[in-house]
Amino acid sequence: SKTGKQPMSAEDSNFVIVYNGEIYNYKSLYSKIGGTKSKSDTEVILKGYMLHGTKFFKSLRGMYSFVIYDKKKGKIIICRDPSGIKPLYFFNDKNQLIFASEIKAIKYLVNERLEINDMILKSYLSFGYCIEPNTIYEKIKAVEPGTYIELNLKNKKILRKEFFQFDFFKTSNGSFLEETETNISRSIERNLVSDVPVNFALSGGIDSSIIVGIANKLGIKPNILTIKFNTDSYDESEIANNYAKILEAQIDIIKTENKASLKVIDNIFLHFDQPYADSSAIPFYFL
Repeated sequence: SKTGKQPMSAEDSNFVIVYNGEIYNYKSLYSKIGGTKSKSDTEVILKGYMLHGTKFFKSLRGMYSFVIYDKKKGKIIICRDPSGIKPLYFFNDKNQLIFASEIKAIKYLVNERLEINDMILKSYLSFGYCIEPNTIYEKIKAVEPGTYIELNLKNKKILRKEFFQFDFFKTSNGSFLEETETNISRSIERNLVSDVPVNFALSGGIDSSIIVGIANKLGIKPNILTIKFNTDSYDESEIANNYAKILEAQIDIIKTENKASLKVIDNIFLHFDQPYADSSAIPFYFL
Protein backbone atom coordinates (compact mmCIF):
# COMPACT_ATOMS: atom_id res chain seq x y z
CA SER A 1 0.00 0.00 0.00
CA LYS A 2 1.01 3.65 -0.31
CA THR A 3 1.30 3.89 3.48
CA GLY A 4 3.59 0.84 3.65
CA LYS A 5 6.32 2.19 1.35
CA GLN A 6 9.98 1.77 2.25
CA PRO A 7 12.31 3.06 3.55
CA MET A 8 9.76 3.78 6.29
CA SER A 9 10.34 6.54 8.83
CA ALA A 10 8.73 7.20 12.20
CA GLU A 11 6.79 10.47 12.51
CA ASP A 12 9.71 12.24 14.17
CA SER A 13 12.13 10.80 11.53
CA ASN A 14 14.43 9.52 14.29
CA PHE A 15 13.84 5.88 13.30
CA VAL A 16 14.01 4.39 9.79
CA ILE A 17 13.52 0.80 8.61
CA VAL A 18 14.15 -1.20 5.43
CA TYR A 19 12.65 -4.68 5.55
CA ASN A 20 12.22 -7.85 3.53
CA GLY A 21 9.81 -10.55 4.67
CA GLU A 22 6.51 -11.24 6.38
CA ILE A 23 5.52 -11.14 10.06
CA TYR A 24 2.72 -13.66 10.54
CA ASN A 25 1.66 -12.47 14.00
CA TYR A 26 1.76 -8.75 13.19
CA LYS A 27 -1.99 -8.28 13.85
CA SER A 28 -1.75 -9.50 17.45
CA LEU A 29 1.43 -7.42 17.96
CA TYR A 30 -0.34 -4.42 16.39
CA SER A 31 -2.91 -4.34 19.21
CA LYS A 32 -0.22 -4.77 21.89
CA ILE A 33 1.80 -1.76 20.75
CA GLY A 34 -1.23 0.52 20.42
CA GLY A 35 -1.72 0.32 16.67
CA THR A 36 0.13 1.94 13.77
CA LYS A 37 -0.71 4.43 11.05
CA SER A 38 -0.09 2.19 8.03
CA LYS A 39 -1.42 -1.05 9.59
CA SER A 40 1.52 -2.81 7.90
CA ASP A 41 3.88 -5.37 9.42
CA THR A 42 6.79 -3.08 8.50
CA GLU A 43 5.55 -0.38 10.86
CA VAL A 44 4.79 -2.95 13.57
CA ILE A 45 8.51 -3.88 13.65
CA LEU A 46 9.55 -0.22 13.70
CA LYS A 47 7.11 0.87 16.42
CA GLY A 48 7.80 -2.26 18.47
CA TYR A 49 11.51 -1.40 18.43
CA MET A 50 10.78 2.24 19.34
CA LEU A 51 8.76 1.12 22.39
CA HIS A 52 10.70 -1.93 23.55
CA GLY A 53 14.10 -1.85 21.85
CA THR A 54 15.76 -5.02 20.59
CA LYS A 55 13.81 -7.11 23.17
CA PHE A 56 10.83 -6.80 20.81
CA PHE A 57 12.54 -8.97 18.17
CA LYS A 58 11.83 -12.11 20.20
CA SER A 59 8.07 -11.47 19.77
CA LEU A 60 8.25 -11.64 15.96
CA ARG A 61 7.00 -14.78 14.22
CA GLY A 62 7.80 -14.96 10.54
CA MET A 63 10.50 -14.79 7.91
CA TYR A 64 12.42 -11.55 7.76
CA SER A 65 15.57 -9.57 7.49
CA PHE A 66 15.53 -5.88 8.35
CA VAL A 67 17.73 -2.93 9.14
CA ILE A 68 16.75 -0.16 11.56
CA TYR A 69 18.55 3.19 11.69
CA ASP A 70 18.19 4.61 15.20
CA LYS A 71 19.22 8.26 14.81
CA LYS A 72 18.64 9.01 18.52
CA LYS A 73 21.19 6.46 19.73
CA GLY A 74 23.39 6.73 16.64
CA LYS A 75 23.02 3.02 15.88
CA ILE A 76 22.25 0.73 12.97
CA ILE A 77 20.59 -2.62 13.82
CA ILE A 78 20.86 -5.44 11.24
CA CYS A 79 18.57 -8.40 12.08
CA ARG A 80 17.68 -11.82 10.61
CA ASP A 81 14.89 -14.29 11.45
CA PRO A 82 15.54 -17.31 13.75
CA SER A 83 15.31 -19.88 10.94
CA GLY A 84 17.43 -17.84 8.53
CA ILE A 85 14.74 -18.03 5.83
CA LYS A 86 15.50 -14.55 4.53
CA PRO A 87 19.15 -14.02 3.55
CA LEU A 88 21.20 -11.10 4.88
CA TYR A 89 24.87 -10.39 4.20
CA PHE A 90 27.37 -7.73 5.17
CA PHE A 91 30.82 -6.50 4.24
CA ASN A 92 32.85 -4.57 6.80
CA ASP A 93 36.25 -2.93 6.72
CA LYS A 94 37.77 0.19 8.29
CA ASN A 95 36.05 2.54 5.85
CA GLN A 96 32.62 1.09 5.13
CA LEU A 97 29.85 -1.25 6.18
CA ILE A 98 27.64 -2.60 3.39
CA PHE A 99 24.59 -4.82 3.97
CA ALA A 100 22.24 -6.45 1.48
CA SER A 101 19.90 -9.39 0.90
CA GLU A 102 22.08 -10.46 -2.02
CA ILE A 103 25.84 -10.87 -2.29
CA LYS A 104 25.78 -9.43 -5.83
CA ALA A 105 24.62 -6.07 -4.45
CA ILE A 106 27.65 -5.97 -2.13
CA LYS A 107 30.02 -7.03 -4.92
CA TYR A 108 28.71 -4.17 -7.05
CA LEU A 109 29.64 -1.63 -4.35
CA VAL A 110 32.98 -3.09 -3.22
CA ASN A 111 35.75 -1.56 -5.28
CA GLU A 112 38.22 -4.37 -4.74
CA ARG A 113 38.74 -7.93 -5.84
CA LEU A 114 37.05 -10.32 -3.41
CA GLU A 115 39.17 -13.31 -2.44
CA ILE A 116 37.63 -16.79 -2.47
CA ASN A 117 37.36 -18.41 0.97
CA ASP A 118 39.25 -21.71 0.47
CA MET A 119 37.95 -23.28 3.73
CA ILE A 120 34.35 -22.65 2.69
CA LEU A 121 35.05 -24.11 -0.74
CA LYS A 122 36.02 -27.31 1.10
CA SER A 123 32.78 -27.26 3.11
CA TYR A 124 30.81 -26.78 -0.11
CA LEU A 125 32.46 -29.82 -1.69
CA SER A 126 31.60 -31.84 1.45
CA PHE A 127 28.02 -30.66 2.13
CA GLY A 128 26.79 -29.02 -1.08
CA TYR A 129 26.44 -25.50 0.38
CA CYS A 130 28.50 -22.80 2.12
CA ILE A 131 28.30 -22.99 5.92
CA GLU A 132 27.29 -19.69 7.51
CA PRO A 133 28.28 -17.19 8.85
CA ASN A 134 31.01 -17.53 6.21
CA THR A 135 30.36 -17.18 2.49
CA ILE A 136 32.38 -18.12 -0.57
CA TYR A 137 34.09 -14.70 -0.26
CA GLU A 138 36.61 -13.99 2.52
CA LYS A 139 35.28 -10.53 3.42
CA ILE A 140 31.52 -11.11 3.06
CA LYS A 141 29.70 -12.69 6.00
CA ALA A 142 26.11 -13.79 6.60
CA VAL A 143 24.13 -12.48 9.56
CA GLU A 144 23.41 -15.68 11.48
CA PRO A 145 19.79 -16.79 12.08
CA GLY A 146 18.19 -15.38 15.25
CA THR A 147 20.94 -12.78 15.51
CA TYR A 148 21.23 -9.03 15.16
CA ILE A 149 24.32 -6.91 14.58
CA GLU A 150 24.51 -3.49 16.22
CA LEU A 151 26.77 -0.84 14.74
CA ASN A 152 27.54 2.17 16.94
CA LEU A 153 28.11 5.07 14.55
CA LYS A 154 29.87 7.16 17.23
CA ASN A 155 32.66 4.81 18.28
CA LYS A 156 32.45 2.44 15.25
CA LYS A 157 32.02 -0.57 17.54
CA ILE A 158 30.14 -3.61 16.24
CA LEU A 159 28.27 -5.98 18.57
CA ARG A 160 26.75 -9.33 17.57
CA LYS A 161 23.83 -10.46 19.76
CA GLU A 162 21.74 -13.64 19.64
CA PHE A 163 18.08 -12.90 20.46
CA PHE A 164 16.57 -16.33 19.77
CA GLN A 165 17.66 -19.93 20.20
CA PHE A 166 15.67 -23.08 19.49
CA ASP A 167 15.28 -25.52 22.37
CA PHE A 168 15.98 -28.95 20.86
CA PHE A 169 16.02 -30.69 24.25
CA LYS A 170 12.58 -29.68 25.49
CA THR A 171 10.73 -32.46 27.28
CA SER A 172 7.04 -33.13 26.64
CA ASN A 173 4.33 -33.71 29.25
CA GLY A 174 2.11 -35.48 26.74
CA SER A 175 2.56 -37.30 23.45
CA PHE A 176 5.30 -36.00 21.14
CA LEU A 177 3.15 -36.99 18.17
CA GLU A 178 0.15 -34.95 19.38
CA GLU A 179 2.36 -32.01 20.31
CA THR A 180 4.05 -32.08 16.90
CA GLU A 181 0.69 -32.13 15.09
CA THR A 182 -0.59 -29.23 17.23
CA ASN A 183 2.51 -27.14 16.52
CA ILE A 184 2.46 -27.88 12.76
CA SER A 185 -1.27 -27.00 12.62
CA ARG A 186 -0.65 -23.74 14.49
CA SER A 187 2.26 -22.89 12.20
CA ILE A 188 0.30 -23.56 8.98
CA GLU A 189 -2.69 -21.53 10.21
CA ARG A 190 -0.39 -18.64 11.13
CA ASN A 191 1.40 -18.71 7.77
CA LEU A 192 -1.87 -18.29 5.86
CA VAL A 193 -1.98 -14.58 6.80
CA SER A 194 -1.66 -12.84 3.43
CA ASP A 195 -2.92 -9.90 1.32
CA VAL A 196 -3.08 -12.20 -1.74
CA PRO A 197 -4.32 -15.76 -2.44
CA VAL A 198 -2.10 -18.51 -0.96
CA ASN A 199 -0.93 -21.51 -2.99
CA PHE A 200 0.60 -24.75 -1.71
CA ALA A 201 3.61 -26.40 -3.37
CA LEU A 202 3.06 -30.17 -3.38
CA SER A 203 5.88 -32.44 -4.50
CA GLY A 204 4.21 -35.72 -3.64
CA GLY A 205 6.60 -36.25 -0.73
CA ILE A 206 5.75 -36.64 2.96
CA ASP A 207 6.42 -33.11 4.26
CA SER A 208 4.46 -31.14 1.64
CA SER A 209 1.63 -33.73 1.78
CA ILE A 210 1.35 -33.21 5.57
CA ILE A 211 1.15 -29.41 5.09
CA VAL A 212 -1.58 -29.65 2.44
CA GLY A 213 -3.45 -32.34 4.45
CA ILE A 214 -3.48 -30.29 7.66
CA ALA A 215 -4.57 -27.16 5.77
CA ASN A 216 -7.48 -29.18 4.42
CA LYS A 217 -8.24 -30.42 7.96
CA LEU A 218 -8.33 -26.77 9.10
CA GLY A 219 -11.15 -26.18 6.61
CA ILE A 220 -9.00 -24.53 3.92
CA LYS A 221 -9.39 -25.85 0.38
CA PRO A 222 -5.79 -25.53 -0.77
CA ASN A 223 -4.86 -24.35 -4.27
CA ILE A 224 -2.02 -26.71 -5.20
CA LEU A 225 0.94 -26.25 -7.52
CA THR A 226 3.17 -29.14 -8.60
CA ILE A 227 5.94 -29.66 -11.14
CA LYS A 228 5.82 -32.31 -13.88
CA PHE A 229 9.03 -33.73 -15.36
CA ASN A 230 9.17 -35.82 -18.51
CA THR A 231 11.59 -38.24 -16.82
CA ASP A 232 9.64 -40.83 -14.80
CA SER A 233 12.36 -41.28 -12.17
CA TYR A 234 12.01 -37.57 -11.19
CA ASP A 235 8.30 -37.03 -11.80
CA GLU A 236 5.93 -37.11 -8.79
CA SER A 237 3.07 -35.16 -10.38
CA GLU A 238 0.79 -38.23 -10.61
CA ILE A 239 1.11 -38.82 -6.83
CA ALA A 240 0.39 -35.12 -6.19
CA ASN A 241 -2.59 -35.20 -8.58
CA ASN A 242 -4.09 -38.29 -6.88
CA TYR A 243 -3.68 -36.68 -3.46
CA ALA A 244 -5.38 -33.49 -4.69
CA LYS A 245 -8.34 -35.60 -5.90
CA ILE A 246 -8.65 -37.23 -2.45
CA LEU A 247 -8.76 -33.75 -0.87
CA GLU A 248 -11.05 -32.43 -3.65
CA ALA A 249 -8.56 -29.58 -4.11
CA GLN A 250 -7.69 -27.47 -7.17
CA ILE A 251 -4.30 -28.48 -8.66
CA ASP A 252 -2.20 -26.79 -11.35
CA ILE A 253 0.47 -29.00 -12.91
CA ILE A 254 3.42 -27.01 -14.29
CA LYS A 255 5.19 -28.85 -17.10
CA THR A 256 8.94 -28.29 -17.47
CA GLU A 257 9.14 -30.20 -20.79
CA ASN A 258 12.86 -30.72 -20.15
CA LYS A 259 13.56 -26.98 -20.20
CA ALA A 260 16.31 -27.35 -17.59
CA SER A 261 19.03 -26.19 -19.98
CA LEU A 262 22.45 -24.80 -19.08
CA LYS A 263 20.98 -21.31 -19.51
CA VAL A 264 18.34 -22.09 -16.85
CA ILE A 265 21.03 -23.52 -14.53
CA ASP A 266 23.05 -20.30 -14.98
CA ASN A 267 19.97 -18.23 -14.04
CA ILE A 268 19.47 -20.32 -10.90
CA PHE A 269 23.11 -19.79 -9.88
CA LEU A 270 22.68 -16.04 -10.35
CA HIS A 271 19.96 -16.08 -7.68
CA PHE A 272 22.02 -18.05 -5.15
CA ASP A 273 25.11 -15.81 -5.45
CA GLN A 274 27.44 -18.61 -4.32
CA PRO A 275 27.91 -22.37 -4.89
CA TYR A 276 24.83 -24.47 -4.06
CA ALA A 277 24.20 -28.12 -4.97
CA ASP A 278 20.59 -28.96 -4.02
CA SER A 279 18.83 -30.22 -7.16
CA SER A 280 15.41 -29.17 -5.73
CA ALA A 281 16.38 -25.63 -6.78
CA ILE A 282 15.46 -26.62 -10.37
CA PRO A 283 11.75 -27.46 -9.81
CA PHE A 284 11.41 -24.46 -7.47
CA TYR A 285 12.80 -22.22 -10.21
CA PHE A 286 9.99 -23.34 -12.55
CA LEU A 287 7.45 -23.07 -9.73
